[in-house]
Amino acid sequence: MTATDLHYNGKHLFWFGVGNFKKTKEFAATSGMTNHQTADEQGERDRGPIPEGQYKFFINNAGTAHVVDPSDDNFTLDTRQGIESLEDMKDDQGHTFNSSAWGKNRVRLNLIMLSHPNPKTSQRGGFYLHDSHKGFTHGCIEVDTAFFKRLRIFATEQAKHKNGKKFLTLLVKYPTADASTRGATAK
Repeated sequence: MTATDLHYNGKHLFWFGVGNFKKTKEFAATSGMTNHQTADEQGERDRGPIPEGQYKFFINNAGTAHVVDPSDDNFTLDTRQGIESLEDMKDDQGHTFNSSAWGKNRVRLNLIMLSHPNPKTSQRGGFYLHDSHKGFTHGCIEVDTAFFKRLRIFATEQAKHKNGKKFLTLLVKYPTADASTRGATAK
């Protein structure tokens, strides 16, 4: 198992001291749809919280997300790695989009290992950390915007060093089998 930089426990995202950020920082965080925000629903596709396990995400600046399919109400975005801005996104025709469902920032999570693999949790994926303020997700982790401010500073700092970190690891571990995954992210 890879060393862990961050931990999501259902209500908070903890970032352990790394780089010039030596102290652990806590951010409000939420995962899962309303009425499906408990750890025992992590196998519920598009409704339950992110499955327990270990993930990693790249901390390069990936610029502004690109709208690849504007045809539906939620429009489809690219799946690039790294930290993406979600403000004034463009499609191939140059139309501009913004999304309160996603917020202003996101970073794609890549599965390293599930803690409890089964047919339901193993078929889920496409998770992100993002900073909307809805108080629910389809399985991603919605996190306080302050997280992305700190992440961007950290990424810039690491990019200056030849041996700087290229990615961070995240452990998703709920305290109990029926723990709530509704943090204080709704505004």
